Amino acid sequence: MPASGTGLIGYHLYRRAASDTFMALTGLLSPNVTGYRDRGLLNGVTNTYRLYYVFADIGEGAPAEDIATPDARGRGSRTRAAAPFTA
Repeated sequence: MPASGTGLIGYHLYRRAASDTFMALTGLLSPNVTGYRDRGLLNGVTNTYRLYYVFADIGEGAPAEDIATPDARGRGSRTRAAAPFTA
C-alpha cells in the first residue's frame, strides 16, 4: 500500500522491462495527472511500473506497482495492481 503523507505535490513514474532496472519515465507529474500512455514497448515483454506518491512532508512514499504485457494488436494484459493507477 502506498505511503501517505501531507501535501501531495505529485508523482514519479518508473518502468522496468523484463529483468532491466527501473528507469524514470517522467519528471514530477502533477497531482492532477490521471493517466500516462507508454509508447515504444515490445510485444510480449512484461513491463513493471512503479508509481511513487511525492508528499511535501515525507518526500517519496512507498510505490504502487502494476504489470502490463503488450500484444501485437496494441492491447496489453494487466495483472492486479497493488494500488490503482493507470500506466
